[in-house]
Amino acid sequence: MNERITPNEHTPPQKPLGQLQRHLLVALLRNARYHEEWEDARPEPSPGVRIARTFGTPWRPKKWWPDMSRAEAANVARALARLEARGLLIRQHLTSSAPDSDQEHTDPHSLPSRRCEHVLLLPAGRSIAEHLEETENG
Repeated sequence: MNERITPNEHTPPQKPLGQLQRHLLVALLRNARYHEEWEDARPEPSPGVRIARTFGTPWRPKKWWPDMSRAEAANVARALARLEARGLLIRQHLTSSAPDSDQEHTDPHSLPSRRCEHVLLLPAGRSIAEHLEETENG
């Protein structure tokens, strides 16, 4: 008869990924591959490689894009937050989101610090990034 729909039962369709979101996913995929190749080439990976494997890509946007304005930095942060909201990656802070701790980062607002130190590409994000890379090269 008159059934109520809860917010979890009906989710609106998601907008397509923006250009910056697509660029970030492909860049994170390439960085993850770099760390995987580095780890595979060593008999015992360095602590930095182990951290990157566990927590994701070290996030250093000002180092990668030194001429980035504050407005551009805000755009990048917003794009990361939107990708995280889609379940494609996780923004992490080493001291508050250790995967083996009780304080694992599962919600964008659960961190005591909003500063993102690492970005971990999740399987869904990796799949989309691989598809984007294929279409970019193909």
